[in-house]
Amino acid sequence: MRTLTWVDTPTALKQAISESKGAERIALDAEMDSYFVYKTKLCLVQMSVEDRDYLIDPLSLSDLTPLNELTENPDIIKVFHAGENDVPYFRSREVRFKNIFDTHIAAKFLELSSKSLGGLVELYFDVVLAKDQSRADWRIRPLPEEQVEYARQDTQYLCPLAERLWDELKEADASKEARQTFAGLEELDLRVKEFDPDGWARIKGSKELSPSHRTVLKELFACRERLAEEEDLALFRIAHNGALLSLARKRFQTVDQLKGWAKSPTLKKNAGVLLEAMERGREAGPIPFPSPRGRHGNDWSKEDEKVFEVLRKWRNEESEKKGVEPSRIFSNRQLKNVARERPKDSKSLAKVDGLEPWKLEEYGAEVIRLVSSAK
Repeated sequence: MRTLTWVDTPTALKQAISESKGAERIALDAEMDSYFVYKTKLCLVQMSVEDRDYLIDPLSLSDLTPLNELTENPDIIKVFHAGENDVPYFRSREVRFKNIFDTHIAAKFLELSSKSLGGLVELYFDVVLAKDQSRADWRIRPLPEEQVEYARQDTQYLCPLAERLWDELKEADASKEARQTFAGLEELDLRVKEFDPDGWARIKGSKELSPSHRTVLKELFACRERLAEEEDLALFRIAHNGALLSLARKRFQTVDQLKGWAKSPTLKKNAGVLLEAMERGREAGPIPFPSPRGRHGNDWSKEDEKVFEVLRKWRNEESEKKGVEPSRIFSNRQLKNVARERPKDSKSLAKVDGLEPWKLEEYGAEVIRLVSSAK
């Protein structure tokens, strides 16, 4: 029978580590509060070791670095599912990793019909996991029973699943490539959230606005960002995109008019600030729709796009020829990084962010040739 331990004191954390340091594998997962706040933080750490489940409370523990005794031990395999979503938040609390196994990445290498955790657990163990609680509030203490059960199940099956998938990776002669891909997770850091003042142009329906209404939307968009940061609320909890679009067309003159229109308490509360933003937009006058910056970021150029398309076409042809998923060759993100850097030789290609050594070894020369020919 599995045991559950709630860990919210340094003493309890020390005990959990002591009980786990002899394990061959430990399963880890994390829950955050991104659905509620502007500045996402780690709210819960789940750890399963053999027949023991631990729920570790980062909100009560100011120091999680004792976990490094486990996570930096290369003799212990740390098992995640889609660890790219979790590792950066661990690292934001100074928890570091060596020797990761990722079941999601393994499933992609094996081209399994399902790559979600729920799908894999059902496929290998004929178990249906608890109903999704990813949008639950993980800041609540004590956690409701349904969230506790969901959190436990997120790690209970990871170690036996990793064992099964590792055997299949070896049979598929993909273990070397998979391990190098797992290793790429170890250094993932949180990305700094950067505000794009022209992000309003990506709101569905913004192209249909008149030039004068666009300016109002631009000011409202910036105002929402400021309010969300000040109040530490998720953007949509200040105002969803549809509300901003609707407001941009309004001609409210008073706070009471805006409050009368607003349905959410947050909109009513910030009616004065939003009205000021609308007035700034009206005073600024009409603006043209911003030039497309592409789907790949503000620094993306036409030359980058050209190189990316050449690489993508080759990648897709190569994956079809080998009968593997395109991402097994290179992911779109990796190709974008190459297109931005446009490496001239193997040395500069090796410096491109996020490229696994085995991919450099197998495809490096061809990538350099394609980049050169695309210029």
